[in-house]
Amino acid sequence: MGDDGMRQDLKRAFGDLTEPPDSGMRHRVMNAVRAGGESGPRHQWAVALATAVITVALVGGFLLTRLPLGGSGAPTGPGPAASPSPTPATPTETPSPTPSATPVPQAVCTSDTQSGGGTATVNVTAVRVGQQSGYDRFVIEFDGPVPSYQVSTQSSATFTEDASGRTVVLDGKDGVVVTIHGANDQGYSGSTDFKTGYPQLREARRTGSFEAVVHWGLGTSGPACLKVSTLTGPDRLVIDLYPTP
Repeated sequence: MGDDGMRQDLKRAFGDLTEPPDSGMRHRVMNAVRAGGESGPRHQWAVALATAVITVALVGGFLLTRLPLGGSGAPTGPGPAASPSPTPATPTETPSPTPSATPVPQAVCTSDTQSGGGTATVNVTAVRVGQQSGYDRFVIEFDGPVPSYQVSTQSSATFTEDASGRTVVLDGKDGVVVTIHGANDQGYSGSTDFKTGYPQLREARRTGSFEAVVHWGLGTSGPACLKVSTLTGPDRLVIDLYPTP
């Protein structure tokens, strides 16, 4: 085989580098070498070059048949499952405790007596009336803790004065009796008779003051629902009169 034949076989060997190894390529190259003889420097380097080409072709073809598609040398396949990142727990907000509300006396629409107060003897410092949205108010103020009291309704506006026993008729159709034990009103200089003309509370009048027991009569336009409470700063007894539902 001449030089042209040798060159053609070498080109074909290089072209085969991108394909799987061809079992016949090695024989073609070796036959070409033998055909050219083994004498002379030119044939010696041709033998060495052919051997190198065969080795590279075989190794390259083997690698090409083993490497996965996509160009990556790492074998494909399912890897270990990634552990999911723990979801941060959402902090639970602790609800603030609801402050307990101070019980407010409810309006009473019966003739039951409402009572309370302490046992100390105090002085009456002020008496006043007032009109609020939806109800009327009667207030007795003291210079110390509110003493013992009783508040009850009656079906008329007629009252009896202490200690004379004289009958007094107030403005209105029904009434409320206010009795305070342990109250001294000798130093009280305010009004003892309030003619208001309010929707519920028509008149408020002191009907007795004897031996630290004070009475007030309230004339109302009709049966009244009462809310009785005590307040401090200053200490006072508060009676709110609501219309009957």
